Amino acid sequence: MAVEIELFKGEQETYHARLALAPVLREALKELAGVAADDTRLFMQLHRERDPHPIVGPPRLVNLGEEVGFLTLTAVRRGETVYEGRHSVNELVGSVLTGVVTRLDPAETYWSFRIRAGLFDIDTGRPTPQVEGAVQVDLQRRRRLPFTVTKVEPAEAELVDPAKLGLDPAALGPVNVLLPAEVHELLMGGLRLSERLEEGGFLIGRVSRARPDAYLVEVTHITPAHRSGAGAIHFTFTGDSFVAVNQMIADRGLGEELVGWYHTHLRGVDVGLGLSATDVDLHRATFLRPWQVAALLNLSRNGRMLRFYGRAGDGERVEQCSQWVADERGRYRGTSPDVGAE
Repeated sequence: MAVEIELFKGEQETYHARLALAPVLREALKELAGVAADDTRLFMQLHRERDPHPIVGPPRLVNLGEEVGFLTLTAVRRGETVYEGRHSVNELVGSVLTGVVTRLDPAETYWSFRIRAGLFDIDTGRPTPQVEGAVQVDLQRRRRLPFTVTKVEPAEAELVDPAKLGLDPAALGPVNVLLPAEVHELLMGGLRLSERLEEGGFLIGRVSRARPDAYLVEVTHITPAHRSGAGAIHFTFTGDSFVAVNQMIADRGLGEELVGWYHTHLRGVDVGLGLSATDVDLHRATFLRPWQVAALLNLSRNGRMLRFYGRAGDGERVEQCSQWVADERGRYRGTSPDVGAE
């Protein structure tokens, strides 16, 4: 069974690449014990035990599968054991990976990784980070809270002429997603996505109306969620995720809003596989504006299928939205959720 290292880049822990674990262990063994491992066979046993010692940088390198913190490594040459030792993953793997990631991108100061075996997680995915300063709120108990909540009314969406954008008014639904060509290309192939973990993030853009009952949601920027949790069948935002994206919107200063979110499913591109019940509950409970949308990317070896979902009817139902892609003149044409090549 192939054992690999998945690398994630930046504090947003964006999936970057996969590396075979064996060459990393061979290089570490040579540095550690002077064992020339080219003509040896390596045997490894991972241990579910946390390692409290961080990897010495720079750059900063974090083991996302921290509960698998130790391994026993055995090197055998021509039937004779030439080395056997128990090491922390941070000590053995981290010592080599710091050099690897520095060569990949010398300017990046934050990396993370995890070890995987075959199609199955050795660990439980990317653990959901603990958020500092979080307060548990029990709605069944009356008590004084260290904060207040004030509802902020959204600005009224501008009314625009859909014909000037190349939109067919008769084809518009309650929520319609407009994608500039570069954003569509990014979602369909340019955005790095893990094939082993669900990934997700935020959609930033602007909102207008073609008529009182038809929102136009233009997606102008996509950003992976900061400090999120992930596994093979789940993706989790944290409070830090929303703090970071709101700060990004303010820093960009382009009059944009948080228009929705995206995440991946790793179950192929079958058109019958849409949002899960958990996805729908998250969207309805967290993204409260009637025009905010959920983008779903179904991944397979054949490519990606992109679909958008938004509120319909009384706002309690979540249905698939129409999507429109801009041409070179900035006019939009309707597109179906076709599979795009990786």
